[in-house]
Amino acid sequence: MPGLPDITPLALRWGLTCDSLCPDCIISGSPQRTTGRWVFQTPDSRRFLLESIAAERLPIKKARIALLKNLTDAGLNAVTPYCTGLDGNAVQQYDGRWWQLMPYLENTPLKRPAYIQDMWRGSAMADFLVRLWQASDKLNEVFDTETEPLPDYIYHLMQTLEHREPRTAKRFTPIFRHLTATLFPIYPDLTAHLCHGDFHPLNIIWGKNRIRSVIDWEFSGARPVLYDAANLLGCIGCEDPEALTGPMAEGCITRLQKDPFFTSVSWDYLVDLTLALRFAWLSEWLRTHDREMIEMEADYMHLILNHRSVLLKCWTEGTDH
Repeated sequence: MPGLPDITPLALRWGLTCDSLCPDCIISGSPQRTTGRWVFQTPDSRRFLLESIAAERLPIKKARIALLKNLTDAGLNAVTPYCTGLDGNAVQQYDGRWWQLMPYLENTPLKRPAYIQDMWRGSAMADFLVRLWQASDKLNEVFDTETEPLPDYIYHLMQTLEHREPRTAKRFTPIFRHLTATLFPIYPDLTAHLCHGDFHPLNIIWGKNRIRSVIDWEFSGARPVLYDAANLLGCIGCEDPEALTGPMAEGCITRLQKDPFFTSVSWDYLVDLTLALRFAWLSEWLRTHDREMIEMEADYMHLILNHRSVLLKCWTEGTDH
């Protein structure tokens, strides 16, 4: 990672004065989506998060900056748009590097895994998805589609895994075959809408009893309507499989199924979509050579598959849907 930048002239690009760095501030979100992150404070005690951007990521970063501004203008709260520089641009070039800036928000850390018992968190996250749909519906935009459709992504991942680690691949083959027979044929026809793309509790800056901001929009775009809900459910179940039918999951599903938009789509594919999205997490464990997480993921995915009918019933018939 590049070294500490000279914050003072950088801050001036946004009309700000850097009084001091804040090395003790905890920065939420994935550090892998930037090449460096620093928090600084102005003389009037405001804090800002300064991020360095890889040049090859500029197009996607600029697109996401524009999306967050448009969603904010459309009335979506719990989103933090990036700051605009004095020249009218949100992205600034300085010292051969590219930079973006946003207000720093203090996060109330999640108590893991206890947070999965908080029904209000599930309800709050579902409420955000409802409001995201409402705000995005006001935008006259064609949202990015998946660079690689999820079925193709999984197919290529399994091909690579079978070539490099055939014994590991065998653990995931039954799940792959199931999805090939169930989800993949209908995937192209699923109703799509703007989704966050990586929606889970760690990509949220939490207040004491509310969502302050949803962060890390790198993978946002047009996805199946229940994409974000499926990823959320898969993540809380990874903390503890019982959470798949626990208070947080119940809060999420109950809130979504009260909204006309979400009741108009089929919920029959939700379990399979939850299962399919775990392959993205598997890819991360493979990338980092985390054998413990690879084995845990295999066990978890088989658990979801083996309890598919129970989960499907719980996530549909077990509510007011």
